[in-house]
Amino acid sequence: MLARYPSAERFIRWYRTQIARIEGELAIPAHLIYEDKKLDLPHQPGPDAVSVEQLEWRKEPVRLELTIWRPYEFSYRRYTDWMNQTKKGSKSYDIAWLALYNLQRRANEPTKIYADPHAYFVEAHLGPNMPWFMVPAERWF
Repeated sequence: MLARYPSAERFIRWYRTQIARIEGELAIPAHLIYEDKKLDLPHQPGPDAVSVEQLEWRKEPVRLELTIWRPYEFSYRRYTDWMNQTKKGSKSYDIAWLALYNLQRRANEPTKIYADPHAYFVEAHLGPNMPWFMVPAERWF
C-alpha cells in the first residue's frame, strides 16, 4: 500500500499540470497520455526470497489515456454523435435532439456548470496497464 500512495500523488500532480496547460496552451478536447511505473511486490515470494528483506520490487509500466473536456463540449459531442447514429424521425433521434436542445438552452444560464470556464470533465479510455486507482473506477462504472 505504501507504494500506491506516491503513484496516486504523481498522477494528481500530472493532472494539475495538464489543467494548467489547458488553461494556457492546449485546446479542448485535450487527448493526453499518462505514463508511469507501478511498484509492486510479488504475491508469492519466489524460492530466492526467504525473508521480507529479500523481496524485490517489481516495476511495471502503466498507461492511461484521457480526454479532458469542458462539460458543454462533452455533452454537445455526445448528443450530436447520438443523433448521427440514429435514424432521423425515430424515437431515439427525437430524445437526442431534445437533449441537445435543452443543453444549448441551459448553456447560457450563468449559474450552470457550462458557464464555468474552469470546470472540466475527464473521459478515461480504459485499457490494459492502467494505474491501480483506475481499477475501482472501472468496476464502479
